[in-house]
Amino acid sequence: MNESALRPDRQPTLLPRGTRSDVETLAERIDELVRERQELRRRGSALDVLERNRLELGEAQRVLSLALIEAHHGPPSAA
Repeated sequence: MNESALRPDRQPTLLPRGTRSDVETLAERIDELVRERQELRRRGSALDVLERNRLELGEAQRVLSLALIEAHHGPPSAA
């Protein structure tokens, strides 16, 4: 995960429409990242590895939030 993941002005990259539900796919990815984090902690992994996982997990949750908003309210209007 790079530093741009923490920038609020960065637009999310969602899956193309017509594929499986963005929300469903993102939720599955979050589940994978949580399982990975639990395994990293169990093994006593280095802090930088845990931090990378934490950032990726946070970014996936952010994108999921945006996908849920879009699914229920449509795409954001141009400001």
